[in-house]
Amino acid sequence: MTSTSAPHRIKAFDGLRGLAVLMVVVSHVSSYHAELLGPAGVAIFFVLSGFLISSLLLAERDRFGRVSMSDFYARRGLRLFPALVLVVVLTPILLWLVHDPRLHTIVPGLLTTLLYVQDFDSATGHFSVLAHAWSLSVEEQFYFLWPLLLGLIIARTRGDRSRITRVVGGIWLVALVWHVTAIVLVSYDWTYYSPDSNAVFLFTGCLLATAVRSMGRIEVPFPVAAGALAVVCLAPLVLTRIPEADWRPATLLMVPVVLASAPLVLGAARLKVLENPVLRWFGTISYGVYLWNWVLISLEPHGRELTGKERGLAALLAIVAAAGSWYLFERPILRLKSRFQRVATLPAEPGRAEPGLVDPGRVEPAPVAPGPVGPGLVEPGFAEPGYAGPGFARPVAGVTPTSDTVPIPLSQRPGFQSRGRHSY
Repeated sequence: MTSTSAPHRIKAFDGLRGLAVLMVVVSHVSSYHAELLGPAGVAIFFVLSGFLISSLLLAERDRFGRVSMSDFYARRGLRLFPALVLVVVLTPILLWLVHDPRLHTIVPGLLTTLLYVQDFDSATGHFSVLAHAWSLSVEEQFYFLWPLLLGLIIARTRGDRSRITRVVGGIWLVALVWHVTAIVLVSYDWTYYSPDSNAVFLFTGCLLATAVRSMGRIEVPFPVAAGALAVVCLAPLVLTRIPEADWRPATLLMVPVVLASAPLVLGAARLKVLENPVLRWFGTISYGVYLWNWVLISLEPHGRELTGKERGLAALLAIVAAAGSWYLFERPILRLKSRFQRVATLPAEPGRAEPGLVDPGRVEPAPVAPGPVGPGLVEPGFAEPGYAGPGFARPVAGVTPTSDTVPIPLSQRPGFQSRGRHSY
């Protein structure tokens, strides 16, 4: 059996990202033969994002008493925006080189992508070369709103972990009911692309994070985790075979399939296949692969769609482009994220704590980090080598850190002074 407790490094999460993005690529390359693999892969990303972001926010709140929202948004921007801008700049050049006629109508799609509203554009039937950016828009809107909503929930529940979990569970239930209702009553485009109908997958991850924090550990048997992995990967292939006279039956049956990613996330550390170096490498560059794969696979040179073999070659080129983007562009920029890492602050006076992501009138001691921050709960490049994480000291000279080394909070080290970064 495996258990999920406090946030810690989970190598399998990189493998899970790699698996999810490969599912999306296979869906795009195979056209209609594995069409539902794409939605399943995107849903895995949503669940994982909800879980990781909520875990990081709650861990920062537990450690420091509050969350620096400005630092959070700065880190999100540095991770996501540069690679997106690169794609937006290079895509028109690529279309011009292959004489793709869509070049003449690309400007609106570029703007909706940069403004992170591509989901609403696609939901209302307007598609562009960058239509796949709808999922990035959904996630970015979630990143903007969820920390604020989570802070409000914590303030109203006075930080009671069980009550927080119940409130988030209620939100998840409402989102699930609406998702099923949308499938039955609303158009396909709105059901598939809109943020409200996809909220259930993000809130699945949020609920997992709050439940883990409340319960301390959640046991997931290996057969359950392995079964969830099989369901998520194989069921979409079976459901794709359902006749297309009506899209609703297959979409309804996909709901329990994608929700199977919940035990998959909690039990990922038990599945050694997800720690495969190749899968983990794809997880490392998964953002770039997602950005580039549809741009290249959907190319229409001189107005002609690519053949099956050409789509396969385009997918390989997308992987090369993603690797180049990561090693030459994204990773160097991510070094700037250290400027927005939280540093330990002096304890607030009792009764002076601000509402939001802090218990009113109560300051909890900062728990010791269980180990080095690394791939899993953060994107690649989030943590510096040998750096235990926000607010913890780098290894002391002459001391070789080990997996059970207890990092010393900066606030407890001689000569420490707060950097004075504002939090709220």
